[in-house]
Amino acid sequence: MYKLKINKIGNYLGITLPEEILQQLNVGVRVAWPNGQGDTVFITKTADGVEITTKDPEFEQAVRRIPPPGRRPRYANVQVGVSPR
Repeated sequence: MYKLKINKIGNYLGITLPEEILQQLNVGVRVAWPNGQGDTVFITKTADGVEITTKDPEFEQAVRRIPPPGRRPRYANVQVGVSPR
């Protein structure tokens, strides 16, 4: 567990994440942005509070809606030998 203080950063309030947390999130390790600047994290509300992750929850939901390989949608009005437009 980490206890972080909220600081004023310009006109905003923010927290500074410890190096260990940045390593666990795998942010700030790129050569172009050695301090983690430009990396994206997502904060989601949970039943217990909030969750910080590098995975986009909307992308995860979209991937779950893709049908598995081998299961194509069935089309009722398909004619054999006619290519769709």
